[in-house]
Formats: sequence, structure tokens, C-alpha cells
Amino acid sequence: MTDEITSQEQEQPTADVEALKKSVEALERKNYELIGKLNKAKAADVDVQALIDFKAKAEETSWKAKGDTLRPELRLSSNSGNRPLRKTSGFKS
Repeated sequence: MTDEITSQEQEQPTADVEALKKSVEALERKNYELIGKLNKAKAADVDVQALIDFKAKAEETSWKAKGDTLRPELRLSSNSGNRPLRKTSGFKS
């Protein structure tokens, strides 16, 4: 009877160890997969600031080629002279 108890006690930790080993192996596979996805995402990552700078330079070149001396956002094309701009709200003052 003592041999049976000892045998059962030894089988239980062995089963737990095997289950833990399988769990660790599954976690390692998943970790490897996620690291691969992360590396692919980093490789495809684009330098956003470089794109913004490129766009600004291209726009600057474009408006300079047209002969403009001010950036379009600084030009007051609708306000000739020094007249104050009218309010365009729907209410009369």
C-alpha cells in the first residue's frame, strides 16, 4: 500500500512538470511569433517627420515657381489693401 501511495505522489509532480513544459513551449512559440510581427512593423515604419518636411519643401518649391513671395497661408488674397475683414456671421450688427 505504501508503494502505491509513493507511486501516485511521484506521478502527480511529473504530470505537472510536463504540463508546465508544454505551457512554456507554447508561450515561447507565441513570443517568437509576436517578435517577428513587431520586427516587420518596425521595418515598414515610416519617418513621419521626414514626410512632412518633404511635403513642405515640395509645396514651397511649387509656390516659388509660381512667383509667390509669401506662403499661401500668409497671403491675404481676399483682403486687398488694408481694409478690415468683414464678419461673415449670419447676424446683423
